[in-house]
Amino acid sequence: MCCTPLGREDKYLQELRYVVIASIFFKRLYPDARVYVGTTPNAKIPKYLSNFFEAVEFPFDKAPFAIARQVFYRDFINSSLLTTDTLITGCDVLFTKKIELDIPHQMAMTYRYHRTQPYCSDFLLVKKEFKELASAFCDEVIKTMTWFPKEIQQSWADQLSIAIEMGFLKKEQFNDEIQKSPKQSNVLLLPGNKYLYTPNDFFSSVAEDKIEQIQTDTPDFKSLLNHANNKTAIHFKGNRKYLFFIFSYLCKINNIVNFDKYDTCMTDDYLFKEYFEHQSRFKDSIINQA
Repeated sequence: MCCTPLGREDKYLQELRYVVIASIFFKRLYPDARVYVGTTPNAKIPKYLSNFFEAVEFPFDKAPFAIARQVFYRDFINSSLLTTDTLITGCDVLFTKKIELDIPHQMAMTYRYHRTQPYCSDFLLVKKEFKELASAFCDEVIKTMTWFPKEIQQSWADQLSIAIEMGFLKKEQFNDEIQKSPKQSNVLLLPGNKYLYTPNDFFSSVAEDKIEQIQTDTPDFKSLLNHANNKTAIHFKGNRKYLFFIFSYLCKINNIVNFDKYDTCMTDDYLFKEYFEHQSRFKDSIINQA
């Protein structure tokens, strides 16, 4: 597993909680897995966190974020660190079931019901014997991104570029079945609804992304917790990020993931900070649902 941290160097300790939690979830499924995370050079990462991941220094500040991320992925794929089948993902993704694929493939990505952004850059499964293919794919994605305006390069340029290089599915192919890439015949496209689910049903505001409405909406905790049993991975993107901590803590208190067996050197109040910040607001709902 390889992922990149969020935010800036002065917030690494707080934001690397994502990586610690994601690592615990992932190693529950793959006990022998090694987790790598990209960091800016000379990032001050506490030594005890080395129990959860290995830091890979990379100069993120040298290019727009979308391009830098793909360059990091390509360089990691080309490095000596990739010695086994590897999943490259964002650190706001939690895996709750093993990835089980019995279809021959060289790479795998996820697709979603989104015509302008049909693929997510937070999921790339690379087979170790096809490192060169994966590296060449990242290279083409990077080359395409350099044609986009700087404003787009700072945001979703990689998703646009991946769509161009991977090809667009036909409308009838958006059907929750595993597909083959229209342009890359040996790349599997996995339905995001199962393999990289975004919990966008918990806020009435999600469709319009009105941040102020989040203050009054209440997540459906029972449904959220049920995803631990029927989704391969859950992507807590955008304004759903605090649900990452709520979901993690619900998994902890329901004995789905045993956080207590890991010495994180972080209290619950710190590790699940966002959960506790919202607990008073959702207290009645938590008591009734959790």
